[in-house]
Amino acid sequence: MTASDNHHEREMRFHAAVRAALAERPPTGQIGTLGEKLLHATLKHYAEPDPACHEQILGRHHADAVNGSRISEVQTANFNRLRPRLEAWLSDYTVDILYPVAAIKYLRWIDPDSGETGPARRSPKRGRPGDIAIELTRIRAWLGDERVRIRILLLELEEYRLRDGYSRDGKRGSHRYERIPLSLVDEVVLHHPGDYLQLLPPLEQETFTSADVARAARRSQSQASLILRLLRELGQLEVIGKNGNSLIHRHTRF
Repeated sequence: MTASDNHHEREMRFHAAVRAALAERPPTGQIGTLGEKLLHATLKHYAEPDPACHEQILGRHHADAVNGSRISEVQTANFNRLRPRLEAWLSDYTVDILYPVAAIKYLRWIDPDSGETGPARRSPKRGRPGDIAIELTRIRAWLGDERVRIRILLLELEEYRLRDGYSRDGKRGSHRYERIPLSLVDEVVLHHPGDYLQLLPPLEQETFTSADVARAARRSQSQASLILRLLRELGQLEVIGKNGNSLIHRHTRF
């Protein structure tokens, strides 16, 4: 099977998951009315299509899906919540952690008084695998563990936000209302230590600093530094010197 075939198969499974998640909404349901958000429900169905495997209690913790010895857990933010679950589960189970990243995002603004929704406008920001870096630092003890697999889902989605912020137009400090998944752009799997090199953007040079990574990824230098630190801890990068206060990195040579 070619890479194209694999992607087509994943896309088909993703769209089936969207349909299954939508089917769970009550007939009068509107955006944001469910206790479980549509994006979370979609990723749960994508990870495990059999609804009989969903919403299982394992000991003191709730799992999104359990099939045999494999747990699938959807985490859209705050990986600190995963720490006690991983500690409890990994003696008996392997765990897939699914994390969505908006590779392509369309914003729709909702007037909080009238409920009127504005037209969709494409956001100029493109999500990248490295956007998960801050979350990975919270479970760094388990990164590269054979029992843990991180699945980054790069998605095209619509994000609905309430225009309830503190700025004049209500956008600054606004609250996200719902995210509607449209399509699966790609899936990046982090399992073995070498897989985590996918968090780096394409780099032309063999040696690089956090500033080089930030520039290539169009992200902050603090995020770039987090990525480099994780890759050093996983043994994938080494420091070979300094440029001023910046560490110079290259890929580890065995």
